[in-house]
Amino acid sequence: MALYYLKGTDDGDSSFSPHPSAHAKETTSPLLSIVFGLIILLATFVQLLGLTWPIEERILQILPKQWTTKLPLVQNQGIKIALLEMMPVDSTFPSLDVAMALRGLSKLHPARVLIAGKVTSDKDSEQLLQGVLATLRAEGVEVIQSQEPSEDARYHSLPLCFYTPPPFFRLGTDWKTIPGSISNMKQGYFLPLSPISLGANQGLQLFAKTAQGVVVGSIWWDIMREIVSGSYGTSAGESSPGWLLGGRFLAIPERSPVLLTEEGFLPITPGRAQAFKTLSFEDFLLGIEQKERGGKSEDFDLIWNDALVILGQKSDSLSLSTLQILGLQLAWKHLPFSSQLGLCGLCIILLIIGRNDRSLHCLFIILLLIVGSLATTAIALTHGILIPWLPPIVTALLLMISVLPRK
Repeated sequence: MALYYLKGTDDGDSSFSPHPSAHAKETTSPLLSIVFGLIILLATFVQLLGLTWPIEERILQILPKQWTTKLPLVQNQGIKIALLEMMPVDSTFPSLDVAMALRGLSKLHPARVLIAGKVTSDKDSEQLLQGVLATLRAEGVEVIQSQEPSEDARYHSLPLCFYTPPPFFRLGTDWKTIPGSISNMKQGYFLPLSPISLGANQGLQLFAKTAQGVVVGSIWWDIMREIVSGSYGTSAGESSPGWLLGGRFLAIPERSPVLLTEEGFLPITPGRAQAFKTLSFEDFLLGIEQKERGGKSEDFDLIWNDALVILGQKSDSLSLSTLQILGLQLAWKHLPFSSQLGLCGLCIILLIIGRNDRSLHCLFIILLLIVGSLATTAIALTHGILIPWLPPIVTALLLMISVLPRK
């Protein structure tokens, strides 16, 4: 009886001691590993598509200012916008008013001027308008004038690469078709309808297509590129063209993707926009008159010097606020898509290693994911970079679930 007892207890491979192998089998369940891997992949795509920005924006607002010294747009440096509210007549700007506004701006030093409205053709003031335009351009100030869609309109091509996914992954699109054709002109943006006339929920029209199916951009597309790039007077983004995926996702290199509506509109996003100066046409003329008389005009000059000046309407302030909110998001650099997918693969590998070893090694991996993710994110923020933090945190939480004691 004693010999039988010793033999039974010394046999480590006996089927009567199943507990360690049962725990290992439960921990390394292939089905659960696949589910956890899919959760990490989902977290990667949530971060990749920029859906975590509302959380990130709130956290960034409470961080010390020295953490964002490498990000001029967040500090409101290098990006200056001034809206000159014109007085439209039948939804158009009188050419004489536009000429007077441009003449006043020629005495200042704006970086760029965009006319966000239709200008009426007046024979008496047309020559004056062309002369002022020539003066501004001779001084190196680029003046962009949008054009109303018509059969005679000529648009230039966009610095975008297009990709249409297979039908199974394709999202619905219903872009507006406008008259006109493509040319090699440097300027060629169309004038979209006002967000007020379309409804606040419609958004800003960035794109449309011609009858030939060619994609063209609106004046808001040009302004968005200027706000994002932060370099006025240059061809923003020409060297690094973005991608328009399926007509719905606007992917800008090293930036967060932008989701458009079915009509190619940028949704109106409520949020905290940077302050920009707004001045009525009458007050602007009074400021110019005071400046010409030799009065003190330092505060007045500061509004327009090195600024992106937009000749528009009062309702355009809503559009500019939306673009500035988007600019705050796109100002932060992101890792390339390939790097983010590589990080996803690394997290899945660490998950498999940790679930196969429910010892101190697993706890070390959890600690490494949490502390390493927070430390790396903090360092990257000082250089204006937002790295993916959601996949490592999700991986750590899943490993914590795996090591929880089971009854």
